[in-house]
Amino acid sequence: RCTVCSTVLNSKETEALGHTEGEVKYENVSDATCTEGGSGDAVVYCTVCNAELSRETTTVPALGHKEAEAVEENRIPATCTEEGSYEMVVYCSVCGAELSREKTTIPALGHTEAEAVEENRIPATCTEEGSYEMVVYCSVCDAELSREKTTIPALGHTEAEAVEENRVPATCTEDGSYEMVVYCSVCDAELSREKSVIAAPGHDYVAAVTAPTCTEEGFTTYTCSVCGDNYVADKVAATGHDFPVKEEWVESTTEKGKFIGYCKNDCGEFQSEIRTIFVDGIDLIQENLPLHYVRKDVAVTLKADISPVDASEDYKVTWTSSNEKVVTVDEDGNVTTHKHGEAVITVTVEKEDGTTYSDTCNVKVTYTWWQCLIWLFLFGCAWYFV
Repeated sequence: RCTVCSTVLNSKETEALGHTEGEVKYENVSDATCTEGGSGDAVVYCTVCNAELSRETTTVPALGHKEAEAVEENRIPATCTEEGSYEMVVYCSVCGAELSREKTTIPALGHTEAEAVEENRIPATCTEEGSYEMVVYCSVCDAELSREKTTIPALGHTEAEAVEENRVPATCTEDGSYEMVVYCSVCDAELSREKSVIAAPGHDYVAAVTAPTCTEEGFTTYTCSVCGDNYVADKVAATGHDFPVKEEWVESTTEKGKFIGYCKNDCGEFQSEIRTIFVDGIDLIQENLPLHYVRKDVAVTLKADISPVDASEDYKVTWTSSNEKVVTVDEDGNVTTHKHGEAVITVTVEKEDGTTYSDTCNVKVTYTWWQCLIWLFLFGCAWYFV
């Protein structure tokens, strides 16, 4: 052949080699089952050209079933009143086909009594019977097997302690009453009721004495401490006023010169008269008064006390300064400073009859340090320019 295009360039015939048998191969094999046979072909092929050289078909008989162990199916448990059942089934252990089935009956179990239980208890009361039922059930299916009713006799009443009711208190003039009642301590039914009378005690009078006053008579009031009934007796004549002598009268705190004598019986009545209280002196509180110079404004206000403080006669107070170049004083005791120096301020009270009383205060006016500096400055300027 051409190495390029594979064209045959020349050929040469040789003799056939003959087939070479290979190993037997099995084809179309079907396995035998429990109920059907199986088959298969034994085939030989040439190992060179794969030509089939021989084919032989072989048949295998059916294998037959193989019983497995019996198994239980369709179990229906027996109850207390009904039968149960189950089936024992044998299958082929190879193909699973059912080979046999046998049904077995389970007899009914019958009831099993449980312990009796109490039901429908109706407690007995004081007057009516009670009851209860003892019931037996099956412990398996709960069916009622028996029921027995028992009667409980009526309990009868139980007396509680007697209690008091409907108390009507006695008054001074009328009887009272109350009832003692016994009830049943269980059902509260009334078992007995007994009424008792409380005798009227009569009045209990308490005496209250009203003393006589200057203008009204006294008396004693007798009042019942229970019902309030009262009456008046034992009257006493009025005492009349008892005024003190004039020397014991006291001066009014609201009206100057008025003296009052109050009745000693504290009735509020009084006698009075206007008396003149004469002035007997005057007193300046300040005896020595140091002041700093205050230009134009009032430096201080002096205060003088009239003696006695409750003097009722007319009087006149005047103020004077011994050196008005240093200080002046007005009619109200207001002191005004004018320059450095000393002065005596005199206050005088003049009575209606012309009698006078006086008191004095020594005043000394000085400059403050800064006022002194100003004066020195002004004085120096005046001296310098002169």
